[in-house]
Amino acid sequence: MTASARRSAGYMLIEASAAYVLVVFAIVTLIPVLRLAIKANHRSEETFRASELAFELLEEVQLRRWDSKTPSRLRPGYGVYPPSALGADSGETATDKTTFDDIDDFNGYSESPPKDPVGNSISGFGTYTRSVSVAYVDSSFNVSASTTNLKLVTACATKPAVTQVCLQWLAANH
Repeated sequence: MTASARRSAGYMLIEASAAYVLVVFAIVTLIPVLRLAIKANHRSEETFRASELAFELLEEVQLRRWDSKTPSRLRPGYGVYPPSALGADSGETATDKTTFDDIDDFNGYSESPPKDPVGNSISGFGTYTRSVSVAYVDSSFNVSASTTNLKLVTACATKPAVTQVCLQWLAANH
């Protein structure tokens, strides 16, 4: 082997070592960024699940009629009925949504773990909590101390260490 061939082989070894050091440095530097991206992805997924749970509960509320005095929501042409107090009525259990027949019965309702419309726990969501609040609002959408013909329904879902997700729906007594 000639001297120039030995020198060339030596340079290749140095270049390979330098490339190896650079690759290791790049990997070590990127590991925290990758871990952060994985955490952010997981948190985003949990927030999305919470929004789905809040939306599902809001849909359950929307299937109820305006008030216990109001005929079925499915019957067209029903008139305006005077609003009543918020909360579960007599014969309804405040902790059992299957007994609710109108929107305001959900005021103050909370469940953990989340339950389906017939009251069975939804598997895979044991650490989530859902709640609903109902308030009368005026025409400017400010909460009203007296009864009005507008109800603001807020359905929330949360999981520990995840931002609470709340969705709102405005129901009108028409």
